[in-house]
Amino acid sequence: MADRVCGLKAAIVAVVMLLLPSVGLAAGEEPAGQPEARPVLGVVMMLTDIMRAENNAKPTDMFNAALNEKAAQKAGYAVQHLDGADFKTFLSKKDIVPDSVGLLRELKLAQLVEYGKGKNVDFLLVVIGDAKVTGHMQTHFDNFKDDKGRTTTHSYETHEVDYADVTLRAAYVDVRKGEYVQNYTVERRSGRPAVFGNAVRSVVNDGSTRALDDFRSKFAL
Repeated sequence: MADRVCGLKAAIVAVVMLLLPSVGLAAGEEPAGQPEARPVLGVVMMLTDIMRAENNAKPTDMFNAALNEKAAQKAGYAVQHLDGADFKTFLSKKDIVPDSVGLLRELKLAQLVEYGKGKNVDFLLVVIGDAKVTGHMQTHFDNFKDDKGRTTTHSYETHEVDYADVTLRAAYVDVRKGEYVQNYTVERRSGRPAVFGNAVRSVVNDGSTRALDDFRSKFAL
């Protein structure tokens, strides 16, 4: 009887020893068919009102194209485009006015990290475009002769556009670590307005093109 019990115990021990390697392997390995989740990159674009003045849609198209190019460089990331209007609402609750002063000076790391956490993203890229159009008043004189040959001079003033200074800020934040990866700002001055067409649109578009060229070549995700 004792021999049977000993033999049974030995058989049980042998079976357990055979199962242990496979149990350990199963515990130590990831389940098959479940790849590691990709980090999420949240992307926000905001343009101030002057960038869209005179019903100018071109800066929006240009900025979107540049952002899409940068986001495409993050292979292995899941890119999530976030609504600029939602970001604007978030800023208003922080008493940050969505103009050049608020977005370029008052918007700090703490607010960016908070917004990124609220959107459940791992990284956050916020790109802001702002413009300042500079011009001057020009006086014009028109001379008219009446039916008696007397000359009358009338004068009037017009506002002439000279150029635009376009500022681009790109804040790239590691939300998990709570730190900037890059906080980049560039300002570019446009050339003179085009001879034909809307002068404000012309200088804003030209300044935006110059700022975005710098962004494309120097800003790296």
